[in-house]
Amino acid sequence: MDFVPCGDLHAILNKRKLKESEVLFYVAESILALNAIHSQNYVYRDLKPENLLLDLDGHIHLTDFGLAKKVSGLGELNYSQCGTLQVMAPEILKESGYNCLVDYYNIGTLAFELATGKIPVFTEKERVFLEENNPAFSKLSDNLKDFITKLLEPRPMKRLGATSGLREISAHPWMQPINLYQLYQRKVKTPLLFDPSSIKFKPKSSVPSQIDAVEEVHSGFESNNLADFSFYGFADDSLMLKLDMCKDSNSLGKSSKELISSSVSTNDSPASRFKSLADSANFISEENAPESSEIQIGSESIATKCESYKLPEVKSMRIIQINSLNMKK
Repeated sequence: MDFVPCGDLHAILNKRKLKESEVLFYVAESILALNAIHSQNYVYRDLKPENLLLDLDGHIHLTDFGLAKKVSGLGELNYSQCGTLQVMAPEILKESGYNCLVDYYNIGTLAFELATGKIPVFTEKERVFLEENNPAFSKLSDNLKDFITKLLEPRPMKRLGATSGLREISAHPWMQPINLYQLYQRKVKTPLLFDPSSIKFKPKSSVPSQIDAVEEVHSGFESNNLADFSFYGFADDSLMLKLDMCKDSNSLGKSSKELISSSVSTNDSPASRFKSLADSANFISEENAPESSEIQIGSESIATKCESYKLPEVKSMRIIQINSLNMKK
């Protein structure tokens, strides 16, 4: 058994050629993966070596479901044109619609690419697969050539699998050497193992040798560092109008009314008015604070003092409460 320093079948193909028995293994596991997807009423539409990753045991995992689509039934017609153009089923480019048979077509393109290391070439107009346009095809076994040719049939209803689905594909003579049930239970020996020690991580940017010589980066806030960012101040006139509504309320103390009326000024900017109001709110809080907040250590314990302590009412909060009541009225 070989160890490969790659995580996906596309990378493996760039480093070595697969044996036909290895191609059979990965095509069979892809059929099991498609069977699981189709059983949940999804059409995958992008089966290719780049989307088949190896785990540590050498089995494949089908990834990248960005083009998968949930359907009410596998025979439901779809009309969106999506997929990888080089291996796309011809009916996707037509306006008559397509169904799950596009995934069967991609089993054929996958088998060809794994066996030859090349992407199949089709005619421009009807996307017909011809042996004379694909020289590597002649070196394959007769059963494999028949398997690929029947899957790459441009007419969907004549394609291998059109009658009884994936069961029909797995019954092809080329698939006979492998037991799909044992493969499903992971009892079939994998042809390749992924070598995790081959993974090498490269930093995105190199660390300078003289790190102390690097100029200090300014950490202050700059709006230019943020894309599409605009700053319009801390408060607007609507906030001032809401506070004006509270000025003459009888429930506010005299000092509170004076503070608010002095802080709300139409001549000031929103930012300065906001600062003035914030200072007023802090002043109100300090005005009602207890006379002595020092902890006495002596006849009374700290726990006893904390038990009897009650948080003083903050008048600035009363302003907000009255404001909300007036707004509801």
